[in-house]
Amino acid sequence: MKTIIFLIIGILLIIGGIWTFISAKHWLHNIQKKGTDNGFILMGIGSGFIFSILILGLGISYFSQAIIAWIK
Repeated sequence: MKTIIFLIIGILLIIGGIWTFISAKHWLHNIQKKGTDNGFILMGIGSGFIFSILILGLGISYFSQAIIAWIK
């Protein structure tokens, strides 16, 4: 049961990480088209990229733990 929960959490985190990365990339593309001097917007987009990488790493960790527990 614990393995299934870890697997589901891992998959959801991986999807969330990819979704966050695509959203940050979309925002960055829109900002580059319009142009801005607001540093806070650019810092927010940068933190969005970092946050997406952290979520993706956590999702891969949960997913791999579930796979290893399932194999054992």
